[in-house]
Amino acid sequence: MELTTTEKFLLLAHHPRKKRFVSPFNYIKLGYAACVYMELALLDKISIKKRRIFVKRNDVEVKHPFLKELLEEVSNKKNPKVLKSRLLSIYRKRSSKLWEHLEEMEGKSLVRVEHKRFLGLFPYRKSVLTNTLAQQILISEYRTKLKYLDDLDNEDRGLIGLIDVCKLYPTICRKKKERKEFEKNAKEIVQNWPVKESIGDAVNQVCKITTATMFLTVYYVYGRSTV
Repeated sequence: MELTTTEKFLLLAHHPRKKRFVSPFNYIKLGYAACVYMELALLDKISIKKRRIFVKRNDVEVKHPFLKELLEEVSNKKNPKVLKSRLLSIYRKRSSKLWEHLEEMEGKSLVRVEHKRFLGLFPYRKSVLTNTLAQQILISEYRTKLKYLDDLDNEDRGLIGLIDVCKLYPTICRKKKERKEFEKNAKEIVQNWPVKESIGDAVNQVCKITTATMFLTVYYVYGRSTV
């Protein structure tokens, strides 16, 4: 099954055995916001210059409705949008889009979205991993990439950056010693990004700005411990 960058991120964000995400939901929300802009960068539809988003005019088709919507919103040449503010807009005001994405993944039999009520009154949702095989294939793939630092494309480097900043390591490895090694390698991968073309530069910028936003906004408020 072919998965988008966002689907890969959300699969890795699910706990393999428990009915929850592997790290705090606030981390997942910002990671999701980064993913959708990363997808636009990988499609060569945007560039990031001086932290602002510029739309690239080409014939590449954007199929997903939310990506199309974002592209239209940032297409004003006279007043290019700041990426950090766009990430925080999704994080703070449009997290319903994340749940819509999860419902699309439910249609692909990857996860199940459960609608519940706390004390029978207050509605809330949970996303539960159902396709453990798809997740295990991804885990195996990224364990290998994080261990050997080999055969990495722009999507791989972007996802590894999000694995690091969103603290998804418990999905990738259980042993503390191995986790420290993977964290060290992930930081090395992102810091030594061999940017040779505009797509790689845009994905790299999304990664860097997401990391800075996470430190200044999310970690500061919620702390850095995982659940």
